[in-house]
Amino acid sequence: MNTSTALTSARLRSVALALLVTISVIGIGAGSVAAQDTSTQPGVTVDIHETGTADVTVRLTYDLSSTTEQTAFESIQTDEQLQNEIKTRFADRMIGVANATADRTGRDVTVSDVQITLDMVDSTGIIELTATLEKLARVDDGQIRLTEPFSSEFQSDKRVQVTVPDGYEVASVSPEPDDRSDGTLTWSANSSFDGFELVATADSTSGTTETSTPGMGILAGIGGIAGASLILRRR
Repeated sequence: MNTSTALTSARLRSVALALLVTISVIGIGAGSVAAQDTSTQPGVTVDIHETGTADVTVRLTYDLSSTTEQTAFESIQTDEQLQNEIKTRFADRMIGVANATADRTGRDVTVSDVQITLDMVDSTGIIELTATLEKLARVDDGQIRLTEPFSSEFQSDKRVQVTVPDGYEVASVSPEPDDRSDGTLTWSANSSFDGFELVATADSTSGTTETSTPGMGILAGIGGIAGASLILRRR
């Protein structure tokens, strides 16, 4: 490794660890839907299960149009220790959010299955951080109700998508999303979520079994790697 590459890797490591910032998020999901999405758009994805658990994924993207940027990104892909450090910091953020949500709702919200994936699509580097939150949403008699963490000081400079489980339909939601498609609601970046509430009900024609699980979750502390303009230009 030459001096330039070593310096780039060291700077990237510093940026990756120092620029973990708080991005409100919540979720658990059915499988890793977001991880399978090859979209190069940054965003926050929340996939809700029938049980109220949700998979939350934060996708961050970087412009790798130069050789130096590609080399820096590749150094993360091969640095298992760095990835573990990022996962640990992300998990700590999520646990903090889960605890805050538990305080607001009285439910035991927990975090598990924290993962990090890195990929390159053309000249774009993609980093995805995913965590599962138990009891993110409240479930009663086939009805799923999600409020926190969106309803309390939630902010995201990225697109936010929330997907209800198969066999469920959105009965009501506020604020109104910018787009609806096949059970997925999308809010554009910097949307206001004041007073957020989403209610989904089991579709009587789908044969979905009603689930009664006391619980509702919030996840407001998602760590994102932001502002890595020192090494990688944010797309």
